[in-house]
Amino acid sequence: MKIKIQQLKIQQLFISILAMLVVIACGTGSKNNEKADTSKMINVDTVKAVQPVVEEEKKLTPNDITVKLFTKGFDREADEEGGPYKGEIHEGVSFRKEKNYFFCYDSEQFIRLEILGNGKGLSIEVKEEDQVIFKEKNFELKDKIKYTDKDFNIGMGNKTTITIKQNETILFKGMIDSQGCM
Repeated sequence: MKIKIQQLKIQQLFISILAMLVVIACGTGSKNNEKADTSKMINVDTVKAVQPVVEEEKKLTPNDITVKLFTKGFDREADEEGGPYKGEIHEGVSFRKEKNYFFCYDSEQFIRLEILGNGKGLSIEVKEEDQVIFKEKNFELKDKIKYTDKDFNIGMGNKTTITIKQNETILFKGMIDSQGCM
């Protein structure tokens, strides 16, 4: 271990000496060049600084993202049909495909919303009737984002609209209708 540290110190010393020799050589050359032709010399003021490349925001289309809604059936005690039953989590496929979903709030509940894709400058707004219950602006989507019932909840007997935009372009707008069915 000590040998490697000493070798590293020697390498650093060698590089430092080499750098000093280059600086001295360049300085000496410029003194000799004072009477020579200076038409090829570049004024420092004319050199442009290299600007960092700014990555442009990729404009998304509705086909660039997928939005999935998941609900879970209630757990049930044993009854005349058997049981007990553990409620299953399932995707509301019609929400992804037709952008609307109907569920019975007295037998299932909202679990999560997933947005899949990649993009920047996105926003999501969740409205119950005409009231905004959740909003997030200017986020970046990398593969998948999940929103659960801890972020927002789909209320009983309400119509909920979920809108996802990139800047002002609507990428997804879906309607959820929850009603009592029993």
